[in-house]
Amino acid sequence: MTCYFRKKGLTLLSLLMMILLVAAGTGKPVQAAAAGPAAPAVSAESVGPNIIKVSWKGVKNADGYRIYVKDGTKWVKQGDYKSTTRWVKVWGLEPDTRYTFTVRACTKTDSGVVWGNYDRTGASAVTAADESKPESKPESKPGTEPETKPEDPDTIVRPAAPSVTAGSIDRNAIKVSWEGVKGADGYRIYVKNGTKWIKQGDYKSTTRWVNIRNLNFNQKYTFTVRAYTKTASGTIWGDYDKTGASAVTALSEPKPEKPASVAKPAAPAVSAETAGRTSIRVSWKGVKGADGYRIYMKNGNKWVKQGDYKSTTRWVKVGTLKPNTKYTFTVRAFTKTDSGNVWGDYDKTGAAAVTAR
Repeated sequence: MTCYFRKKGLTLLSLLMMILLVAAGTGKPVQAAAAGPAAPAVSAESVGPNIIKVSWKGVKNADGYRIYVKDGTKWVKQGDYKSTTRWVKVWGLEPDTRYTFTVRACTKTDSGVVWGNYDRTGASAVTAADESKPESKPESKPGTEPETKPEDPDTIVRPAAPSVTAGSIDRNAIKVSWEGVKGADGYRIYVKNGTKWIKQGDYKSTTRWVNIRNLNFNQKYTFTVRAYTKTASGTIWGDYDKTGASAVTALSEPKPEKPASVAKPAAPAVSAETAGRTSIRVSWKGVKGADGYRIYMKNGNKWVKQGDYKSTTRWVKVGTLKPNTKYTFTVRAFTKTDSGNVWGDYDKTGAAAVTAR
């Protein structure tokens, strides 16, 4: 049976709530505690001797996720990630070792962060065995004698150690660059893990830089590069920089390089001639360093973009024009860089032509 406090229409329960609010020193309603997010379904898989990929399914109302790695009976925080993140590659692990991970979602409220449930068993994976130190001898292949006689080792020159540099380009990426060396048929990049060099990948003889992605932010990584020469008797591995080149991934996005470091293309020589009642042919001479061209058409005292064209294009027929009308065009070249397009000069007078009657 429910009892009511009838004076002034208040129930006994309402009166008690008012007393509690006054005792707490506030006249504002008490907000109910937010329910924590559900436990994300988590999985793990090895993707290298020192890397495990941890993946999870997003859960409702999550404003972020925290990854934990198990240390004995304790869960140790590995890192915090955005609500849109669904997988992370965890680096710096020991080869041929089992690791267990779990993921916990959080919801942000006015009163703080509410943490959800998590899979207390977690997901486990074993890192791959360490397969590759920088080789000191050519790789041997089983089988019979080769069809051609192997070269005399005295006549084969081992490639020199490439000069290598590294620089952060993102929160999770580092650009590794190196100078080509004589006689190289390819290059192998290694990343340092403790005292060991772990193979990152093999690249063509023409490659001079690679962006290494999926790294942890604000962390130092060290890289080296080794050249190799292919022979009839196997692969000859060159020397390598045993110190390597290091860089720290960024905390936030770096500013792009200033285009001033790249030479601006010259202004193309442009001409125009009528090609009919509604079209004009615009032609120009190619300029050095151009990766493409943009045509502009004059509208009053402004240049309006007409279109972008390949570096090999030298003329374009501009259509849908009015008969017996004068039109003026100019052309501007651009060069592509990692930080964007560098635009060259252009003929500010332009070239004019009149469409036919």
